[in-house]
Amino acid sequence: MRQTRIELNTEADPIDGIMCGPEKMKPPIPAVVVCHAHPLLGGTADHPVVIAICQELANRGIASLRFGFRVGTRDNDALNASAARDVALTVEAVRMWDFVNPHRVAVAGHSFGASAILRALSNLGDAKAVSLLAPPVNSLATSNVENFDLPRQLLVGTKDKMVNPDALREAAQKKDPDIKFATIENADHNFNFTYNEVATASVDFLAEYLLA
Repeated sequence: MRQTRIELNTEADPIDGIMCGPEKMKPPIPAVVVCHAHPLLGGTADHPVVIAICQELANRGIASLRFGFRVGTRDNDALNASAARDVALTVEAVRMWDFVNPHRVAVAGHSFGASAILRALSNLGDAKAVSLLAPPVNSLATSNVENFDLPRQLLVGTKDKMVNPDALREAAQKKDPDIKFATIENADHNFNFTYNEVATASVDFLAEYLLA
């Protein structure tokens, strides 16, 4: 996997990210923005789950951008709003890369990153697909995910003590039965020891639409 640290200039503070891609690229290629867990609770762009997803994407010939959420406040509402803006800005930036097919861009996020994606859906343009790993149940229940006609996936560990798998499944069914739901056996909230398994499940789903 090729990796290059980049800085995205914005009207506010820049967004630091890592552009990843296959060793051999034949542009234009699809791309995925990958969002990490809560930045105040240890979530970073270098979390093993995030890296595993980017590596698996590269294995399939898909570029990715993993980035660090900007943390300018500890106020929960303000941080949530800022994170949603970061997702929208990074998706917009990836679409402008000259080696990326702007019509084949998707998003994936873990925990807080999944919540940020849910809040940003209306600003993601024609995203090809969305893969959400262990999003908080409330973030799904209060979202408008049912209003978007795009492929959506939910993944959660059977031993997740922060996101109850049954409650997440029920919330998804209430929102839209077409949302794809799957569990990762014996995985906890951080998918410890199951990084490759969850990455494969997420990228299998995304690749179905990005490489079609």
